[in-house]
Amino acid sequence: RMERLFAALFGRSMRFVFPRLWYTKGETLREYLALPANDGWSDTRSCWQGNQWATVNGKRRQCGVCAACLLRRMSAHTAGVSESRETYVATDLTAATLDGAFDPNFKRSNAALREYAHAGILHLDHLADMADHPHRAEVRNHAALLAGALREPLAEIEVKLRTMLAHHAAEWRCFVSQLGESSFIAKRAGMKL
Repeated sequence: RMERLFAALFGRSMRFVFPRLWYTKGETLREYLALPANDGWSDTRSCWQGNQWATVNGKRRQCGVCAACLLRRMSAHTAGVSESRETYVATDLTAATLDGAFDPNFKRSNAALREYAHAGILHLDHLADMADHPHRAEVRNHAALLAGALREPLAEIEVKLRTMLAHHAAEWRCFVSQLGESSFIAKRAGMKL
């Protein structure tokens, strides 16, 4: 649609290309880190939480438990990256409870943050679950939408989507497994470790 919009506005054709579309964030991060000039990744933010909600001792951090943070942490694990504990408000994902995961100096834990954490875990877990059920209606529907948008055969898109979902599932399960079965994340995800 954007290609058609730009063509109508400017009278020129344009093509958007997505070279990493079928790769997970973990695979993409691993490839990025293999590049010669890969500095700067640790300075990026994934969390959308503002200063007032993700600050410890006056220093802004990332919450560490919303969907964006969990995806980042899983991807870093996949890429073999270790981040400083001070990157996140939730410093210990192996904790048995969410409140136990927070830095002891974090004072802003509330119901909303707990809901974000719950939703983040379930988002990544449900996406992984799609790999176990590749013929689910939503997988096929998304494949059909992508096939139309990318102008590629549906059968090829379904294979690419299923492969990417399988890679995500493997990364998620590996990430959760390394946290241990007593982790609040493993318990919330309901995974058998």
